[in-house]
Amino acid sequence: MITFIISFLGSIVPFIGFLNLCCFLWIIAGGFLAAYMLKNKTGKIEMKDGAIVGVLSGVVYAVMATLLISILIVLGSGISMAYGDMGQTVGVGAAFGLMVIIISFLINLVLGAIFGAIGGVIGAAVLKK
Repeated sequence: MITFIISFLGSIVPFIGFLNLCCFLWIIAGGFLAAYMLKNKTGKIEMKDGAIVGVLSGVVYAVMATLLISILIVLGSGISMAYGDMGQTVGVGAAFGLMVIIISFLINLVLGAIFGAIGGVIGAAVLKK
């Protein structure tokens, strides 16, 4: 019940929805930043180098996002257990939480790699001069 209330409040606040749309821009910016840092370290950068560091920044994003999601799931299930919402279904809730964590990691990994590579290639193209 509490998670429903939190998700409902998040959906009616337009600013939070806008930040959800901007999440891919952060991944692209991370890939661009990785390309910029590589250019500063090596002095030159090619498109494939930008793509590689962009993918690596996307992988870092996937790991960090999954850690955050895991923490939120554990806190949410703890709150639900404290209020007695889960009852005898603690095992089912834990299995479902683990499944959500694994699926969200895979989705974040694929999307982070794609958008990170895009940011890295953009960074390499802009910084190549």
